[in-house]
Amino acid sequence: MKRFIIAGFVAAFMIYSNPLPAQGEATMLFLLIPPSPLLNGMGQVGAALPTNEAYGFYYNPAQLGYTGQTVNAALQFYPSKTDWLPAFNFSDLTYNSFALNLGYNFRDRSPIIPLSVSLGYMKGEINYGRNTLTDDQGNIIAVFDSKESYNAYGIGVGMEYFVNLSLGLTYKTINSQLVPIQVGTWPIGGEAETDAIDYGALLTAPVLKPFEKHFLKESESKFSIIPYCDVSLGYAKTNIGDKVSYLDPSQKDPIPRTAKLGYALSTGADFRLRDISIRALGIDWSVDASDRLVTDDGNYQGGLLGDISFGGNLLSAKSDDEVEIHKGLRLQFFDFLAITSGRFYGPGWENVKTSGYSLGAKGILKALAASSSDRTFRYLADHFDLQYARSEIDSGPEHPLTGTTYQSILLTVSGFW
Repeated sequence: MKRFIIAGFVAAFMIYSNPLPAQGEATMLFLLIPPSPLLNGMGQVGAALPTNEAYGFYYNPAQLGYTGQTVNAALQFYPSKTDWLPAFNFSDLTYNSFALNLGYNFRDRSPIIPLSVSLGYMKGEINYGRNTLTDDQGNIIAVFDSKESYNAYGIGVGMEYFVNLSLGLTYKTINSQLVPIQVGTWPIGGEAETDAIDYGALLTAPVLKPFEKHFLKESESKFSIIPYCDVSLGYAKTNIGDKVSYLDPSQKDPIPRTAKLGYALSTGADFRLRDISIRALGIDWSVDASDRLVTDDGNYQGGLLGDISFGGNLLSAKSDDEVEIHKGLRLQFFDFLAITSGRFYGPGWENVKTSGYSLGAKGILKALAASSSDRTFRYLADHFDLQYARSEIDSGPEHPLTGTTYQSILLTVSGFW
């Protein structure tokens, strides 16, 4: 009898990504790995908190519609691969991601067309490293690499009236290469391909926007403090696709279809001097409720929300046997520093804590532009930003997620088209 060994990655990955013992098992669980260090530092929220990150449409495709209102291009990538499940000490078990967004706001050219459009591309890949195939006597008969990846292509539309409404759709191609289909003359069958779609909506109400003029000084040379308060509600349904099979076509497993419902509250104050606005203080709080739409018998659950209750789960931030809760806080200072913290919990999870920070060049450029007559600083502040973000998961000393660290670099370009 022949057998294969895949370096223990199956056990390690299942500990992370199958925390729902009451539900049927799904495959391609790497699709649940969220890529953004900033949002992961906030307890892995993202369905409702508006963001200009290129990774934003992973959490909710409608983020693309929001991004297109202010950003022409956003490029985000990991400076180095993330060591996945570091507690297992698998040096070649890594995760990597890359994203690019392109947006256009028609309102910048014509006030009567309050629409923005944005396109997004994202790639996520988990590499399980080099593995071996052996016979019954322990002789190595093959060496191969195992990995899973997806390519996501998204489009979002934003509509800007008193409130901002964004809608988005993402199409994914998914590839899983766990074991070669053929090793020598042995047919094994450990590869699968499929596709899926995500869709979502994001509604943001800028509560204090109509009163902004009351806080402005009569002269642009005077210093103004302008408070803001935004309320957001977001919904997304992800990984909507057919079941897949690795070995027996008659035995298929679902992919991890998920429903997300969230809200976000953002408040703080901007400083404005010489027509330059700096976010001196920002406070963001967000809660997401998430339900894996896979039933006990391995079928897909119908409906938009699954078992999510708006009051019982989302507003109360309480999990239950089916619904997972993510919640997080971000503090922003002078468009330069952001500090994040959060947690998530639910079926199979104990209060997993997250934390992180980000550093951005925008605040420095704006400060230089406000204090100098040099047009170079103003040009750079109006058109570019460069951010570094880092977050880490702390699940307790015995959990494999503890120590998992995400890092990314984000370049955004605005005001060119």
